Amino acid sequence: MQAPLLRGGLLAAVLLSLPVTALPAQQAADPGLPGWLTGCWRQASATLVVEEMWLAPQGGAMVATGRTLRQDSMIAWEQLVVRRQGPGLVLEATPSNQLRATFTATLVSDTLLRFENPQHDFPQVIRYERRGPDSLVAVVSGTVRERQRAITFEYGRVPCGLP
Repeated sequence: MQAPLLRGGLLAAVLLSLPVTALPAQQAADPGLPGWLTGCWRQASATLVVEEMWLAPQGGAMVATGRTLRQDSMIAWEQLVVRRQGPGLVLEATPSNQLRATFTATLVSDTLLRFENPQHDFPQVIRYERRGPDSLVAVVSGTVRERQRAITFEYGRVPCGLP
């Protein structure tokens, strides 16, 4: 009677001693979502720091939070969700002190995401482009007072949870 328990205990010990490897960017855990966004991203200049932290795809969605810092003060924040809607993806953005806006994916690949909402005040387009494993460019663009405007964020990957 003790042999099955011993074998089970031995099997558990062997399994626990094996190295754990994560799925690449959790793509296999939730195909169709841009797992390559997963992680912490930062752009820093002499006066501003802009950060985004994307959780791995699970449950049909990815969730992110972002903040902008000037010296030691947070001057803006944002919550983002990329989720499936019908056959495609949508991006829901809730910036500080603003209502949530929803953007529909018009381009999805393993290096590029483009979301659009022509009725939104600004931006009307949000684009993410992966430029290597540790480089991400985000561009928000659109028309403001009949003039084209674009803001570019050139992020580098950083360890999560570190200042």
